[in-house]
This record gives sequence, C-alpha cells and structure tokens, in this order.
Amino acid sequence: MLWDDVPRSEGQGAGEGPQPVAQRRAGHTTAHSKPRGDEPGAPEAIGTNRVTLGRYIKRIPATPANKSASSGAQLKCLYANAQSMGNKQEELETCTHLQGYDLISITETWWDGSYDWSVGMEGYRLFRKDRQGRQGGGVALYINDQLECMELHLGMDEEPTESLWVRVKGRAGAGDIIVGVCYRPPDQGDRADEALYRQIGAASH
Repeated sequence: MLWDDVPRSEGQGAGEGPQPVAQRRAGHTTAHSKPRGDEPGAPEAIGTNRVTLGRYIKRIPATPANKSASSGAQLKCLYANAQSMGNKQEELETCTHLQGYDLISITETWWDGSYDWSVGMEGYRLFRKDRQGRQGGGVALYINDQLECMELHLGMDEEPTESLWVRVKGRAGAGDIIVGVCYRPPDQGDRADEALYRQIGAASH
C-alpha cells in the first residue's frame, strides 16, 4: 500500500482534494495524489481564515489486509496533505478517534525538532521523516498500536527522499503488508526521483 504525493498540475482547482489516479497489483494499493504546494508561506490561516485538515483529507477505501488479531479484517486508512500540522493536530486526533483509523498517512507535515513533544497520539505508533536543511515538506505515518509493525530502511545509501516505509505483519498464513508514504517536492531533482523509484520497486517485491 503506497501513498505518493506529487505536484499539482497547473490550473487544477485549489479546492480539490488529492486525486487517486492508479492502482497496483493485488496486495498493494497505490494512490497517486497531488498536493497544494510546497511553500512554507502557504496559508496556515488564523481565526476566520483558519485552514482545517478536512480540506486536505483523502479517505482511502479499506484494503483487504491481515490484522493478526482478526481473520478477514480490513485496514481503515486515511491520507492527508496537511500543509503544516501546526494548527491541525487536535483536529486529526478528534477525527482519528471518532473514525477508528488503522493507518494515517500525512505529507507536508512541516515538522522539525520543536514538535517532538506534541505529535504523538494515544493508541498509535508514529513513524516520521522530517525535511532536513529547509522548511516545509516531511512525511508521517501513524499506525494503530494493535498492529505489529516495523520500519524498513530502503535506500539509506542513496539520495535523500521524503519517504518512509513500514512493514505491517499479517496474520498467520497471510503475507505482510508494506506501507509507504512519499512526498515529491516540485523542485526535486532527477537523482532523488530515481532513488524514490528504486525504493518503490524494492518495496513492491
């Protein structure tokens, strides 16, 4: 299961949410989505202009999966291009606990070290990769702590990419699930693109 965020095409409506455009083979659902920009100055508005997380959410259909605690279970997934989680953490927590998501994928968190104390959620394990060296970007994945999982370190010796990968253990007799969340900045170079493609290929085998 892969969440991949790529730049919006020119002229696409600002009010549209991320649009899934492709699906991969059985066992791997791919939703290619288009973010609303990569500029740290983009609107994280205050007061009557406050931008809410709901505008950026894509609820991904539950994918046949393998909760080890329940035969035939499905994973309930949420994806959001947040354009800063700075004023949206409380909204995310409320939405999550009302809906009972298993996996929550976020791009453009805009987190850095100053957010270490405030981004955890009760009942979820957090994996995150913050952008290094400049503002903006970053990806995160919350996984229900009832699911056994571990982070995979793909492409660690290559060009840095804004991506992370986690293996979710399947129940007995069923395969594990590889979950990835990726963000491609509009100005990303060819070397980083190629590194990201290799990571996707490695995760798909």
